[in-house]
Amino acid sequence: MVFRPFSPFPSFLSGVDISIMKFIYLLLPALFLVSCKTEKSEKAPSATPIDVTETKPAASEFDVKDATSLVGKKLEAVQPALEAAEIRFRVIEKDGEPLIMTMDYIEDRLNFKIKAGVIAEVSKG
Repeated sequence: MVFRPFSPFPSFLSGVDISIMKFIYLLLPALFLVSCKTEKSEKAPSATPIDVTETKPAASEFDVKDATSLVGKKLEAVQPALEAAEIRFRVIEKDGEPLIMTMDYIEDRLNFKIKAGVIAEVSKG
């Protein structure tokens, strides 16, 4: 029986030069990391809040196409009109509590922040 010192390299590679084996062992993790790297994709612009500082005359009816006219209205009153006009919307915050949402950017979707059942802020995306 021949005594062999412990080697971290597999026995079928026992005749290969150790420096080559070290190079291969260092190269494999680097190749793995490079192969897992994802390509950078263009980021969608972040949802920007709509400026609602303008004062508008009080109107009994709101315009579903004008997002700023929805601020101050109850979501329950606005929701059927938005669905009838096939306008995408979602509630992203309710009473100061952020809700679960996806990070995809949809240009024509409205994001509502609701306080006590009333639309407090509207943004697109």
